[in-house]
Amino acid sequence: MLERLTALIPVLTALCSSAVCAENAYVGAEVCGTCHPAQFAGQSASGHALALQRATEHTLAASFTPSAPLQRPPNFHFRFVRTPQGIQVRADDSKILTRLPVDWAFGAGAHAVTFVGKASDELYVEHSFTYYPESQSFDITPLHERLPSKVPALRFKTASNATRQVLCRCLRTIKSRSPSPACTAKSVTDPATPTCWRFGVAI
Repeated sequence: MLERLTALIPVLTALCSSAVCAENAYVGAEVCGTCHPAQFAGQSASGHALALQRATEHTLAASFTPSAPLQRPPNFHFRFVRTPQGIQVRADDSKILTRLPVDWAFGAGAHAVTFVGKASDELYVEHSFTYYPESQSFDITPLHERLPSKVPALRFKTASNATRQVLCRCLRTIKSRSPSPACTAKSVTDPATPTCWRFGVAI
């Protein structure tokens, strides 16, 4: 009986931790690992463990703020800058300066890293430039060359939609840096358009 109770201690600890953070808070992978050690070990050793990180905590974060501005034709200039709040993109079309947060970095850093930010409680944005570690340079995020000339970023109404958009094509465009045929869209509102692109709405 004592042995059974002893064996339950890690489980009860995890449950108690979850109960304390019952308000939809994330308790952390380590807590999950107390009940699922094999899955935790496998996940931790895989590239998936690093596929989504806070931009400021990414292993390549020092490369995310180049000194020179980035240009998206015909007239947008982008700067990734560090602020006390984190990383920010400043998009300037010579008429309006738009400041957008860079909250998350999609990509472990082996091939490409695409950026997403929470612009407001109801608006998420995917940024127009992706970082490519192999060339140590930025290039236009696939499909962003199709955005209207006055639009600084692609927006989404929910975080899950933004995630789907990025994950749908990030691996398919790593080497070619061109849209995957499966994710090429006639327009963002066309119901026949693949789901991964249809979630995006240009602002």
